Amino acid sequence: MKYTKGFLDALFGQEMHAARVQSLANGVVGVAKIGGGVASLQLPAGEQVANSISASPANRVGVATTFALYEINLNGVGVPQVIWSHPYDRGPGRKPGQLSWGTGSTPTYFGPTGADYLTIVDNASPFVHALVYQSGTGNPVCQLPVLTQGGPGSENSPIGVGSTMFIASTYGYPYPTVPPNAGPAIPPSAPFVGGMTRVDVDNPGCHTVWDSKIRSAALPHLSIADGLIYTITRIGFDNTTPVDGFAFAVLDPNTGNVLLQQPKSVSILSDPIQTATMVLMDNKIMQGNITGLGRIG
Repeated sequence: MKYTKGFLDALFGQEMHAARVQSLANGVVGVAKIGGGVASLQLPAGEQVANSISASPANRVGVATTFALYEINLNGVGVPQVIWSHPYDRGPGRKPGQLSWGTGSTPTYFGPTGADYLTIVDNASPFVHALVYQSGTGNPVCQLPVLTQGGPGSENSPIGVGSTMFIASTYGYPYPTVPPNAGPAIPPSAPFVGGMTRVDVDNPGCHTVWDSKIRSAALPHLSIADGLIYTITRIGFDNTTPVDGFAFAVLDPNTGNVLLQQPKSVSILSDPIQTATMVLMDNKIMQGNITGLGRIG
């Protein structure tokens, strides 16, 4: 969940000293007031919330279900309400390298002011698309095919900064397990070829700046301080094996070129399984993996 105390104070009122927004897997979005009382919104039957939610400083929350993207705020009596929603192409089923049938994206707010747009990646076949909407109105900005050089699916939230977003593929990633209600993958498995796309919003419309085959094994992060993208890459053949290696990698966001790829280990125990990279000072990162947490750089 992505929100701050300042946002919560603005959204729920100054008389509330603490609050929490929850998005539950059974399609309920709720507000819990630490001082007492709850309010909730039941989303349409059959829709699940399989990813995190995102909050905007403009007092709005983005929620992606397994069928649609919603933007939600509170009405005058503090009850969650839908401002707008848009269904998306969820494809024929869960793709290999994803943990649910539908978008794998936590919705991302981005734009010149930080929250002009709201985006997710759909689950269409044969190619997935970046879907961008105006925050507040839900007006469509663009629908653009992405990851056309790599695997057509993503379980990761897009990076969004300014009018730019970066989308990393997880298609075919060999997760050790998936949630019990995830359903079968279609196809049952696929090579992990990787892929990352940079898209810039022109408003109206968007365009692809670059499309690469980087095999990101982690949720990459862009550092505003030095303007570089940090991640962990998977080293080996497209058909993954337990003896694949992993490397610390730094990417140029302007070109998609790999500036540094420093091998770290040859062990499945170092697999970050698409968890988030945390950027530290001096070109270092903290990265979780199957066995723990490491400082790399």
